[in-house]
Amino acid sequence: MAAVLLTTGLNLAGVRVAARVAAVTVVVEVVALACVLVGGIVVLAQHGPLRGWLTPLTGVHGFSVSAVAGAVSVAVLSYLGFDAIATFAEETRGGGRIIGRATLLCLVVAGLLFAAQTYVGALLSPMSPHELAAHPDAQGSAYYDLVNSQIAHWMSVFLAVAKAVGAAFSAMVAQAAASRILLDMGRSDRLPRLLSRVSGRTGVPWLGLVGVAAVNSVVAVWAAILVAVIVLASHGAQVVGGVWLVLGLVVGVARGGVSASPPVLAGRAEPILRDQRRLATSEPAVGSRGSSVAWKAW
Repeated sequence: MAAVLLTTGLNLAGVRVAARVAAVTVVVEVVALACVLVGGIVVLAQHGPLRGWLTPLTGVHGFSVSAVAGAVSVAVLSYLGFDAIATFAEETRGGGRIIGRATLLCLVVAGLLFAAQTYVGALLSPMSPHELAAHPDAQGSAYYDLVNSQIAHWMSVFLAVAKAVGAAFSAMVAQAAASRILLDMGRSDRLPRLLSRVSGRTGVPWLGLVGVAAVNSVVAVWAAILVAVIVLASHGAQVVGGVWLVLGLVVGVARGGVSASPPVLAGRAEPILRDQRRLATSEPAVGSRGSSVAWKAW
């Protein structure tokens, strides 16, 4: 909620303020990634890679089309959101031409940084792809863990902080882009024209910004409540299971103890012993009489 309020306030302050804050955030993120890349290159130069130089491209156990297809389906999500740049065309000097160049520049820079950090990380990762696949709980922090263990602890902390701050201010840009989309849809009567109102002081679509912030707040609260309910339900199930176990043991002890033998055999033990004693004191079994006594004893 604090992040939603902060980013909404920056967007309401005007596009220039939001752009400056976003630029500072991008610089911090690029510096963090540059530190990781330089540190990784130094480690590779001093100690060498943990696997072959071409394994990030060919795979540890050979090239696999299915693995590439699976990776592409995830990596494509990293390139979503660049179209949001086009929503600021009216507020940018140079118009659509500058917007097009900025979009292509962002794609190229982001692609190169992504490829470089992935390549270096794959060479330094102490866990193989098969080990990561067998331990899904380690996948989320795998990159931070390898930076911590192979490069430097402070660098992993710096990277984590930059990533967290960057995610919050990426939401700021997404919020601003969504408000511009609502502005355009209000102008074209696709949505109520109230959403096309622009602040006379800052020039931002303030009503659209407030509406997007409200939706973000509802979703954030709902997600937090959902997580809390899941956690409480899990703990509640464990408590109920423990109570039932204790009650079962108490009832068993109150009824005379818990027998190690199955109930059916425990109930038939006395008749079987009685028949065996009768068989032991009787005459040797001969013919049908012996067969009858033996069958009965059994």
